[in-house]
Amino acid sequence: MTKLVLPVCWLLLGAALAAAQDRPVAAPGERARTYLVLRIVEALELSDQQARDLSEILAASGERRAELVAERKTLDQSLRTALDQNDDPRIAELIARSRDLDRESLLLPLGSFAATDAILSLEQRAKLVLLLPELRRQVRRAARSQASVP
Repeated sequence: MTKLVLPVCWLLLGAALAAAQDRPVAAPGERARTYLVLRIVEALELSDQQARDLSEILAASGERRAELVAERKTLDQSLRTALDQNDDPRIAELIARSRDLDRESLLLPLGSFAATDAILSLEQRAKLVLLLPELRRQVRRAARSQASVP
């Protein structure tokens, strides 16, 4: 539990600085990532450096996910346009790119957790494997409850 003190202090300091600058503390994605990091830090008893490294891995994954979502949105619009124009070669090209984006989106979480191999011990990796299903359930529940809020 004492290993949580520094990350929690950093979070509180960040919140205080954000409040002092009169802007929101964190975006929903950042709050979710912070929650995941804290849960993993506690369950795996990570050092401060491991916690920072894990946070960076998850931040990079979140940024890439946002890029993929934006790219997919643009691609979908292009596909609609190509369909309206009956541009078969363009449609085929966009379908192939769509499949590539879907594949990358599906593999992104696996890549993120594979990247943790470099910072975690074998025992910590085993604990993470056991923790992931519970974290996924919690994230899904939170997403459902957030979606139901008007």
